Amino acid sequence: MTLWQKFSALNKRTRAMVYSGIAVVLYAIIGFLILPLILKPVIIDTVTEKLERQSQLTAIEFNPFTLSITLKEFSIRGKHTDKLLGFDLLTLNFQAFPLIQKTISFDEIIINKPEVSVLILANGDLNFQDIIIKNTAPPSEIDSENNNEPAWILSIDKFRHNEGIINFSDLNRQTAYHHKIKEINIALDNFSTKAGDNNMHHVKAKTSQGTELNWHGKFSLSPLTSSGDISFVSPLQVISDYMQQRILFDITEGALKINSHYDFSLTGDQPEFKINNLLASISNLEIRRREDNKKIITSDELSLDLEQLSSLDKNIVINSVSNSGSFIAINRNKLSQFDIEDLFVLQKLNQSADVINSDDETENSVKKAPVVAQNQNTSSNWELDIKAINAGNNNIVINDSSVEPTAIHDITINSLAIENLKPFTDEIAQLSSKIRLNSQGDIKIKGTVKPESKRLSINLDTENISLDGFQSYINAFANMKILQGELATNLMIDVDAAKVTPLLNIQGDININSLNVIETTLNEELVSWNNLALNDIQFNYPKQHLTLSAINISEPFLRLVINEASTTNIQQLVKEQPAEPSTVEVKNTESEVNSDARSTGQNFTADINEINITNGKLDFSDSSLTPKFSAGIYSLNGDITGLSSNEDSRAKIDLKGKVDKYAPVIIKGAVNPLSHDAFTDIDMLFKGIELTTFTPYSGKFAGYAIDKGKLSLGLNYKLSNNKLVAENNVTLDQLTLGDVVNSEEATSLPIKFALSMLKDSDGVIEFNLPIRGDIDNPDFKYSSLVWGALGNLITGIISSPFKALASLVEGDNDNLDHVIFSANSFELNEAEQGKLNTLAKALLQRPSLYIEIRGLSSNLIDHDEMAYAKVLKQLQISPRTLSDALSEDEKTALIDYYHSLNKQTEPMPQEKLKEATEKQVDEAPVLTKEEQALKQEKFFNEAVKFILAETTVTDGEYLLLAKQRALQIQKHLIETAQVPSVNVFLLDSSIEVENKLANIEQSQITLPLSLKAK
Repeated sequence: MTLWQKFSALNKRTRAMVYSGIAVVLYAIIGFLILPLILKPVIIDTVTEKLERQSQLTAIEFNPFTLSITLKEFSIRGKHTDKLLGFDLLTLNFQAFPLIQKTISFDEIIINKPEVSVLILANGDLNFQDIIIKNTAPPSEIDSENNNEPAWILSIDKFRHNEGIINFSDLNRQTAYHHKIKEINIALDNFSTKAGDNNMHHVKAKTSQGTELNWHGKFSLSPLTSSGDISFVSPLQVISDYMQQRILFDITEGALKINSHYDFSLTGDQPEFKINNLLASISNLEIRRREDNKKIITSDELSLDLEQLSSLDKNIVINSVSNSGSFIAINRNKLSQFDIEDLFVLQKLNQSADVINSDDETENSVKKAPVVAQNQNTSSNWELDIKAINAGNNNIVINDSSVEPTAIHDITINSLAIENLKPFTDEIAQLSSKIRLNSQGDIKIKGTVKPESKRLSINLDTENISLDGFQSYINAFANMKILQGELATNLMIDVDAAKVTPLLNIQGDININSLNVIETTLNEELVSWNNLALNDIQFNYPKQHLTLSAINISEPFLRLVINEASTTNIQQLVKEQPAEPSTVEVKNTESEVNSDARSTGQNFTADINEINITNGKLDFSDSSLTPKFSAGIYSLNGDITGLSSNEDSRAKIDLKGKVDKYAPVIIKGAVNPLSHDAFTDIDMLFKGIELTTFTPYSGKFAGYAIDKGKLSLGLNYKLSNNKLVAENNVTLDQLTLGDVVNSEEATSLPIKFALSMLKDSDGVIEFNLPIRGDIDNPDFKYSSLVWGALGNLITGIISSPFKALASLVEGDNDNLDHVIFSANSFELNEAEQGKLNTLAKALLQRPSLYIEIRGLSSNLIDHDEMAYAKVLKQLQISPRTLSDALSEDEKTALIDYYHSLNKQTEPMPQEKLKEATEKQVDEAPVLTKEEQALKQEKFFNEAVKFILAETTVTDGEYLLLAKQRALQIQKHLIETAQVPSVNVFLLDSSIEVENKLANIEQSQITLPLSLKAK
C-alpha cells in the first residue's frame, strides 16, 4: 500500500490534523525562511531607489506565529557621510486581530542603537533635503488621499528607543562644527491614538558634551494633551562651540539646569499651556572675549524660580530671580563704543547673507509692524508678578579707552533688591540697592516704581565719591587736574516718563568736600575749598526751574595768574578741540535741535536764597612783569542773598575780607547775574593796601619803583542793559616813587609831576576815575578803560597844570599861569596881586610843587616908556608915563630938547622970527585959537616921538626891568602870600625878542610862570 493510500485510509479527523500540521509547517517555512529572504532585497532595493542612497541590511527575522519582525544592522549610506541612518536592531511585534477594529496595534516596538546623521552643507542645505523634496506629495494629493481613508487607530503597548545617537555637523561656517547626541533613550507605554487615551512616556537623552534630558509624563493625541516633568542639564560651552564665528566670545565654563512640571492642552481653538514650579539656574558661568581670551562675564549663580505660567489665566508668577558673585568687564573704545554691544550681537557670515538678511529684515519689519503692535496690545492682558529680584556681590568693571589715560570704573553691587514687581500693573514695587564705587564711594538707592504709569521715585544717597576718578574725562578739554575731592548727595528723584515730555523732579542736598584742583600748565593750585554744600535743591523739568535755599562754601581758594604772554591761567584751561569735518552739518543739526528745544521747552530759571562764603582766599599774580607781581584777598567772609534769574530781582552782596592779610576789603551792593540782562550795582572799598606791592606795575608802565605808600579804593560799579558806569575813588597815602626802572612800555609822561600835582600837604592823593563802556562792544575791555581813564587824568594834569592846580581853590582860576605888567613897569596891579594870592593858596596845598619865574622885558613894549623916563630924568622933570599930562614949561623943555636933537629945526633969532611971523600973517588967513592949539599939539607929539626914537635903551636896562618884574612876583608870593621860599625860584631874566608875549594895543607884556615838582 502506498503512502497516499495509507493516508487516505485515515479518518477525517486524523487527515485534518495532518493537513493542519502540513500547513503549519509550510507557514513556518515561509515565515521563518522564505519571507525574510524575499523581504530583505525588497527593502534594500526600495529604500535605495526611493532615497537614492545605498542601503544595507544584514538580516531579517520573522516569526509568523507571533507576527514579530526583526531587522538587524540596517543602514543607509549618505552622500556626504558614511551613514545617513541606521540601527543595530529593530523589533516589531504586530497584532493582527485589532485590524478588524481598524486598529494598527503593536505589542512591542524596540529599536536599539539607532543612529542618524544630520548635516548642514556648505551651501546651507540639509544632507537629506533632496529626499524630502522628492518624496513629498503635493498638498492636494495628500488631502484627497486622507479624505478617502477611514480613521485608523495606532496602538503600541510598549515602545523602547535604546541608546540612540544623533550625529550633527554644520559645514556652513569657516570652521566645521561637529556634535554627537548619544544615549538617547525613549520609553513609551500603552501608546494609543484613540481619543481619551493617556500615553505614558519617558525620554532620556545625553550628549557627548554632557547635556542631559530627562522627560517623563503622559500625553494624548485626541484631544492633544500632555503633562509631565522635564529635567534638563547642559554645559553652556555647547552654545559657543556651535555659534563660533557668529559670536565674539567663548563660554568656557557654566552649567544650565532646568526642572519643571508642565501641562499642555489643545482642546479648543487656542492652545493652553501651564508651567509650574520651574527652577532654572546657571552656575559657574565664565565668558571670555575670543580676541584676547580675557574674562568679560562670570557668575557664581543665576537662578529663576517660576511658580506658574498659565496661558489660560494669562498670568506669570515668578517667586524670585537671583544672581550672586557676578563679574562683568565692559570696554569702551576710542570711538566711544561699548564692546558689549558687539560681543552679544550675532555676526553675519557672508556678504550675500548680509544683503539677503537686510532685505528680509526690511521687508519683514514692514510686514510685521502691525503684528508687533497687536502683540504689544495683547501683552497688556497678561499679568506678570515678580515677587523678588535679588543680586549681591556683583562686580562691574568699565575700562573707558575713549579718554586718555584709560578711565577704570570699578562698580560693586553689594545688594540689589526689587520686590513685588508687576510690570503690567500700577502696583508699587519696592527698590533698594547698595553700590560701592572704586572701592571708596558708597551709593545707596531706595525707592518705588509704578511700572504701568512709568513713575520712579527714589532716594539717592552717596558718600565719598572720589572726583579724581573722573580726571581722564577732564583731560580731553581742560588743562586741569583734580588731586582731591569727594562728592556726597542726599537726593529725592521723581520721574514720570508716561507723558509726552517726561517730568523730572529732584530735591535734596549735594556736597563736594576737600576739593583741590591744579592747573597743569603751571602745575599750581587753581581752585580748592574745604566744603561746598548745595542745600535744599529743588529742580523741575520741563519747567527747568532750580531753587536752592543756600550755597555754603567753606575756605574757598582761587588762583588767578597772568602769564608771560599776558594771557590768564583761566584762558589756558580750555584746550583747543579739533575741528570736526562736518562742522557745518553739526552746527545746522544743533541749531535745529536747539530751536526745537526752545519751541517745546522753557528758559532755565533759578532762585538761590543765599550764598555764604567763609574764610575765602584769592591769589593773584602777574608773571608778565619784572619782578613778578602777586597779591591776595584773605579772610573773605559774608553772603550773597536773594540771587534769582527774575529780571526784577536784586541780590544783595555783603562781603568782607583783607588784602595781603591786613588791608580791609568791604564789598556791598546788588547784583542780578542770572537774568538775561545782567544788573550790577556794587560798592567795593579797599583800605590801606601797601603800594609797594604794585612796584612791578609801576615799573612797567610808569618807569619808577614804588618806595612806599598805601592805597585805598572806593569802587562803585553799575551795569544795566549792558551799559557800564563805574566810579573809582582812589586815595594814595604817602606815595613815594623810588628808583628809575628801564621799561620799554613805560610812559613818557612826567609821572612825578602829575603825582605832585595830586598830592596834598598831608601827602595824600585823591582822585576819581569815571569809567563808561558798552560790554556788547566786541572791543570792550575793563582794564583798557581803567588805564585809559588814568591816562586821560594824567594827560589832563600835564597839559593844563595850572588849571588842575586852580581846581583846588575857589575863585577865578583861569589865568594862574602868567602875570601881566604894563610897559616899563614892575608893579603888580590889584588884579595880578589877587591872581598871585590864589596861586599861593593852591601851592600851599601842594608843597611838592614849586614855581619858576623868569623875568621878561620887550623892546617893542618897554622901549618908549623907558626912553621917555630917561629923557624926563635928564630934563629934571618928575617921572611919569607918556599918557600923563605935562605943564607948558615941561612941554617947552621937551621942545627945546627936540630942537637940540634935530639940527634942522634949530630956532631963529627974535628979529627974524618976528619978521617971519608977520609975513605969514600977511600971506595967510589968521588961525583960530583951537586950530593953533591942535597944530601945536601935533608938533609936540611929533617932537616927543622923535626924541624917543633918538633915545637909546641898552640891553642892561631891559634886563634890569625884567629882573625887577620877577623879583616883584617873588616878593609878593613869599612876603605877602606866605609861600615858602623853597617853593619859589627865579630863573635868569631875558628879553622877549620875538615879542610873542607882548600886547601892543594895551602896552602890556605877559610874564609866564612855570610849575614844577620836587
